[in-house]
Amino acid sequence: MRLLNVETLQLEEYVGSDIPRYSILSHRWEDEEITFSDLVGGRYSEMKGSLKVLGCCRISRNEGFKYTWIDSCCIDKSSSAELSEAINSMFRWYQSAAVCYAYLSDVYSVSDFSASKWFTRGWTLQELIAPDAVVFLNAGWQEIGTKASLMAIITKVTGIDDNILGIVRPRQDITESLRNVSVAKRLSWAATRVTTKVEDIAYCLMGIFDVHMPLIYGEGEKAFRRLQSEIMNYSDDDSIFAWSHYKGKFTVSFSGILANSPCCFSGLNEISSEPGLSASLSNVFKVLKTNVKLRISIAGTVRGLLHDQINSLELIYRVSDPRRSLMSTIRNEYPEDHTVMDATIGVLQCRTKLGRIVLLLYEHGTDIYSRYHFDGHLYFAQDRLGIQSPKSLKVLLFQSQNYDEPCMPIPAIRLDSRVAKLGYKLWATSTAPTSDTKHNCTYWLRARGGRDYLLFKSYRSLEWPPFMLIYCYEPEDNHFKLYCGLVREDFMPDDAIRASKEVELQSSRELSEIRIQLVKDKYLVVKVRVKSSSCDIILLVQ
Repeated sequence: MRLLNVETLQLEEYVGSDIPRYSILSHRWEDEEITFSDLVGGRYSEMKGSLKVLGCCRISRNEGFKYTWIDSCCIDKSSSAELSEAINSMFRWYQSAAVCYAYLSDVYSVSDFSASKWFTRGWTLQELIAPDAVVFLNAGWQEIGTKASLMAIITKVTGIDDNILGIVRPRQDITESLRNVSVAKRLSWAATRVTTKVEDIAYCLMGIFDVHMPLIYGEGEKAFRRLQSEIMNYSDDDSIFAWSHYKGKFTVSFSGILANSPCCFSGLNEISSEPGLSASLSNVFKVLKTNVKLRISIAGTVRGLLHDQINSLELIYRVSDPRRSLMSTIRNEYPEDHTVMDATIGVLQCRTKLGRIVLLLYEHGTDIYSRYHFDGHLYFAQDRLGIQSPKSLKVLLFQSQNYDEPCMPIPAIRLDSRVAKLGYKLWATSTAPTSDTKHNCTYWLRARGGRDYLLFKSYRSLEWPPFMLIYCYEPEDNHFKLYCGLVREDFMPDDAIRASKEVELQSSRELSEIRIQLVKDKYLVVKVRVKSSSCDIILLVQ
């Protein structure tokens, strides 16, 4: 550990337990920060950051410290090995400091305190939690309060309980105290925080979870994935799966079981782990290479609970709005979403105050499950919901796709509907179409291996009759089968379900397109393009 002598402004190195008493600085990086090379080379007197270094040294010296530690100048960031060691040790360094000075350059009085950008930065989370004593300094280096005196404001701004912030606690107990907080709750503390580099939103949380991992700048969101995998190696807390999309941009239907960012845990500060369940209801998971083997309690499928005696779907509610049940959401907001009917309801071993968290899991025909996000919300089940004995499932850790694209199982089916100009719309389906955000009237469809139907109707003119597509994609041998035909005006989804079992499908190995006369001299043309990992269906009129 390299410390800055507050008298000489020289760096001194210490190893092992032979480390003198020191202060430590918490701050936001701003223009012209003094780096290690600037300090060693003596090239800092005219830089803006010199005021911050000198201010920290002055207040440390006045309070009896000979040494201080400042991240900007005490780490040689040109050495990747030193940077990795420092970031993996940083929580412990803040924990061991005699005092942490939090310099808030955008604060002038206590009235400004809660609005400081310091509370929005990723790295300052551990800098708030780890030290016993934190002294807050305003832009003029004057003390405006301490972690203890400003506890009520800090708790309100950060969502962190005062027992974790701790007015008085043995220093060595903070790591154990954090272990008693659910993984989801700890990740929620970082949900609204940001870092300059994408990877740092994961690296800044390593100390909060007492895990260590190498730094790989350039890996992007994979860093947060690695963090979750490391957490799962040391913890059996399944609240790590309790996240949602509802406060972010909801563009996906399917995903792996782990989140891409802490922002997915926004608003989930009340989730707690529930380790005291009986063995018959306890969940166990094991991390494999591409999936997690999850032994999870099952409530059944949505379809199975739809008409049971106790109306079980009315016992499952949104975490964000406990007045909205899964049943009412399906009926009022997503009446045409047939995929949700086949979803398996898994019940986690973590809970809100009102019930245990549930996940909608969807099997893709290969004994591999994904999370089905339905409306993007996270749900909980009241305790009186019937739960079966745990079942072992393999759930994908992460979906293989660009996160900005619709998140679909791979292989997938891409439907390019060029008949929209005639007023045709996809109005009913047995699958879960997800709009392609980059192309109008284009959808991604689930490829599960069974038969699915798509019903199209023109809302512009009765001249154009409704039609139906029935398809079956066999991903194991990349074989696509299709039927297309006109249907009567009163044709309903139940009719399509029956038809999908009876009609004869044509093989993509024997056809490149299907032509059906819609009106005089106008034909509906369905073209099929089977690719290595997906299949395109193109609808047009000629």
